[in-house]
Amino acid sequence: MSAAAVVPAEAETGADQRPTEQIAKGGALYAEGCASCHGVDLQGDSGPALRPLAALKQPQGAAASAADLARWIRLNMPVADPGSLTSAQAHDVTAFILARSGVSWGAEPLAAANSPTIFLRKAK
Repeated sequence: MSAAAVVPAEAETGADQRPTEQIAKGGALYAEGCASCHGVDLQGDSGPALRPLAALKQPQGAAASAADLARWIRLNMPVADPGSLTSAQAHDVTAFILARSGVSWGAEPLAAANSPTIFLRKAK
């Protein structure tokens, strides 16, 4: 598998190929367990903003890939019940956050196998 760079959806040619079912599941999970702290539009409230992606921070440093973000979500969120999400649920929420940020990674659902290849920042 080759490394894939983050590509804003509006920069793609043709129809959006993101996995809409996964994004919808992630949106429902986000609305239920994340929006009260991070805001309905990911703008932040009592929790930090989740957009733009460059603003994402973790205690050990910035999330570099979709895998890093999904791992952080799975282990640390929601604050009231950390570790309660499955890996699949954490990837669903990550897919929602990426989609709301204009990121497209293709038609394949975001999962442990492909999320390490989706980078949240350009290499310096």
